[in-house]
Amino acid sequence: GVIPEKKVLGVALDGYGYGDDGTAWGGEFLLADYHGYERLARFKPVPLPGGDLAAREPWRMALAYLAEAYGAAAAPVPAALRKVGAARRAAVFGMVRRGVRSPLASSCGRLFDAVSFLCGTAPEAMEYEAEAAMRLEAAAGGRAAGSYPVGLSSRESGQPAEVSFAPLVRAVIRDLEMGVPVPRISSAFHNSLAHLILRVAADTRKDRGTDTVVLAGGVFLNRVLLERARQLLSRAGFRVLRPVLYSPNDESLSLGQIAWGLANIGKAEGRVRCG
Repeated sequence: GVIPEKKVLGVALDGYGYGDDGTAWGGEFLLADYHGYERLARFKPVPLPGGDLAAREPWRMALAYLAEAYGAAAAPVPAALRKVGAARRAAVFGMVRRGVRSPLASSCGRLFDAVSFLCGTAPEAMEYEAEAAMRLEAAAGGRAAGSYPVGLSSRESGQPAEVSFAPLVRAVIRDLEMGVPVPRISSAFHNSLAHLILRVAADTRKDRGTDTVVLAGGVFLNRVLLERARQLLSRAGFRVLRPVLYSPNDESLSLGQIAWGLANIGKAEGRVRCG
């Protein structure tokens, strides 16, 4: 029911995928139609120490986000990280500092891994994909109203705005040090992402007149985040679209490729054949 020329705000939250600039994407806000897109905002890229290993050992992402929030030399060592050992922590901090085997990625999935490990809900090594994120989701308690601060820069010179989670990470560490229960921390974390989505959507509507938001990517298999984002957007008057007859995960990429291909074939022939 969306015509090919209709501009929507696509919120693409996933683990890791190649962007058109050759870097790793996974936390993107795209003004899109069936013919193309403009990258309005992204999660600030954070190192993945060890590359693919960072997706299997969430403590590595916890250290990467601590280094981003505090600097490696000043980063605190919460209880969950003490079991990793000082030698391994120092080695990973060194990798992050020197940029050795630490590609940058704007990945929402790796943010979940980091927060999950800091909260003690993730194992040192995951047994299955998205285990850390699923455990953090399961820990979220009730519908707490709290949320954490998230930085959002302005767009400049055609570059996308950047979302910084350094304030959020520092707030999570403070709550852990104060003994705030993990269910409250997890709930506030999910709320923070939902409010961020609403914030970007409101800015996009103001600047571009876009009233439709599409939620896609494997992170939206998280029911807590999906429902909280959907409710906030709906209450603010947005039309919210999400996958229902198919998965928001990677296996549906081919469906998007087909839609894009049909629309652009039709455009080239002087007519649109994508409905």
